[in-house]
Amino acid sequence: MAPAGSGDHTMTMTVGDFAHPDSRLRQLLDASLVDAPSRALPEILHDTVRAASEIVGCRYAAITVLTAGGGVEHFVPFGVEDGGIERAERTSAHETVLGTVVEQARTVRVPDVDPRASERSAGRPLVRSLLGVPIMLRGRSAGGLYLSQPTDRADFTEQDERTAEVIATAAANFIEKARTAAANQSRDRWLTGAAELARDLVSGVHAMPLRLVTERVADIADADFVSILQPAADLFVVSAASGDFAAKWDGLVLPSTTGRLTSVLATGKPMNIEHLDELALPAEVRDTVDIDPVILVPLTGTAPGHGVLCIGRRTGRRAFTAAETGMATMFAGQVALALELAASLARRDQLALVEERDRIARDLHDHVIQRLFAIGLTMENAATKLTGTPADRVRASVDEIDETIKQIRTTIYQLTGPIVSPHTSLRTRAIRLFDDLEVALDFRPDLAVDGPVDFGVNEDVVDDCLAVLREALTNVARHAHATRAEVVITVNTTLVQLDVRDNGCGIGAASRRSGLANLRARAERRHGSLTVQANGAHGTWLRWSIPAEAAGSATVSAR
Repeated sequence: MAPAGSGDHTMTMTVGDFAHPDSRLRQLLDASLVDAPSRALPEILHDTVRAASEIVGCRYAAITVLTAGGGVEHFVPFGVEDGGIERAERTSAHETVLGTVVEQARTVRVPDVDPRASERSAGRPLVRSLLGVPIMLRGRSAGGLYLSQPTDRADFTEQDERTAEVIATAAANFIEKARTAAANQSRDRWLTGAAELARDLVSGVHAMPLRLVTERVADIADADFVSILQPAADLFVVSAASGDFAAKWDGLVLPSTTGRLTSVLATGKPMNIEHLDELALPAEVRDTVDIDPVILVPLTGTAPGHGVLCIGRRTGRRAFTAAETGMATMFAGQVALALELAASLARRDQLALVEERDRIARDLHDHVIQRLFAIGLTMENAATKLTGTPADRVRASVDEIDETIKQIRTTIYQLTGPIVSPHTSLRTRAIRLFDDLEVALDFRPDLAVDGPVDFGVNEDVVDDCLAVLREALTNVARHAHATRAEVVITVNTTLVQLDVRDNGCGIGAASRRSGLANLRARAERRHGSLTVQANGAHGTWLRWSIPAEAAGSATVSAR
């Protein structure tokens, strides 16, 4: 509802339509036509609203700028000693004269504001004699310029209204140019970041490429939280997370009924969601994660289904623009291709390494072992012609040769086993995890391995094992008050098993409800099990186990 006495027209004036004797207005208009702003938009808006107050001649002024979704992006007051305009704008903008300006894109000039708004201002009088002018961008309302309490007259005049409309036009130019400059800078960041990340991924020097992706995206997108969710059987698994709340998300398992994720993967199109609640998060995570604006972007390369990139900002921060969503989608596509290329190059390098190891193994078998065997036979034959100490020494040397042959055969077996880079070696990644957690634990866990842990476990199983190990040791650090922990990794023809023992006082009820549920889900989806035994002062024993068949071909081939 427009207040009584309001103007009944929308602003259609352009900069060239108006001449004004005040040189400051002409300077303001000239500055608004500069190709790109040299200062930050809030600073420019502050100078604009101050100039508006002085040129029109009023005590109070304010500019508000809206986001594409209608929220307040900037609110810049000037001369508002009692905060009247600011309180009205922030608390009741859509129900007062101030809201009328932006909602109906109409210039409003009244001697007083809605008395209902004055009642909401905590007993303080609201400013009087208001002039409000919409700020128009490309035919749509993008905010408003508000002036109040003329200094040398009772009410604003039609001439004041025209002057304010020209100032609003200048403000619109400032806003559009600032947004264009920001969009260009954002695009440059995304393009440069995608190129640098692709180069780093293809180089193969990073131990955790997915974690590298989330870290770079968090920086480029000005996001507080980034994660990668990958489909696994009938679940989605958080393969990497960075930023705020990353510790709560790392290794999280979500059901396949999470429609938003399956839709993004199926359509290959990004999706903006209002809150992470739409991802069917466990209650203990949902209640402690303060993320509101979120975009889901598919990681689609030459084939779909690599996963979903989840990018979020804390509640209250600005939502992602359409341009940001588009750039993130382009970025994700390039990242997916880079990951595929990196995997292809790694397989090529592995094939070259396999060929070289096969050659070495053949040389050891065909030449070294045969020659050692021949030397041993010769020495053994010579020992039959000797007696006493010389014969005993020769026989001892023959035994040493036999032992050397056994060691060489073991080496040949390892050389001809499956090739796994240090990045996917369960032993290597467990040691790196110990490095990360040593400060939190205040000690370094003991590690024992049994079986082909370096080449007998598939990469996705290694990821599961590391997530289980991280959760178990994190619980020890948070709740157990332990001084020692032992980790035993067992890989054989029947199972892959993790045992974590500590000498603390337990892992806490909260961990049983949340983290352990995740670990149990990881085991059960591979037809395995999780058992936890808490023995009070004697510590806690956690065992996570899956059958070898569920661990993939690498474990089976190690038989």
